[in-house]
Amino acid sequence: MSIFHIPAYTDNYIWVLQSGNNISIIDPGEAKPVLEVIKKRDLNLVDILLTHHHFDHVGGTTELKKIMSGKVYGPKGNIEGIDISVSEEDEINTLHYKFKILHTPG
Repeated sequence: MSIFHIPAYTDNYIWVLQSGNNISIIDPGEAKPVLEVIKKRDLNLVDILLTHHHFDHVGGTTELKKIMSGKVYGPKGNIEGIDISVSEEDEINTLHYKFKILHTPG
């Protein structure tokens, strides 16, 4: 697996986990820069992982969900587009890797 970032807005990053041509993204505040990278690198969006509800972290989710093959994971609460709600100690499997959810407030 490789990890890289895509700049978003003027002060954020969208983190990308890549395995072969498949990617999962973390906190897609904007869809446009992600779509540009997907097209340029001929990638397949598998899953979206959301860490919290702020718009600059979830704003691109609805648009990106239209082109992906997997699920949107995120914290329990009122975030549009989440397929699977997760909380402390839950596990997410994406790109053949397992991630444990840790609650880190503040």
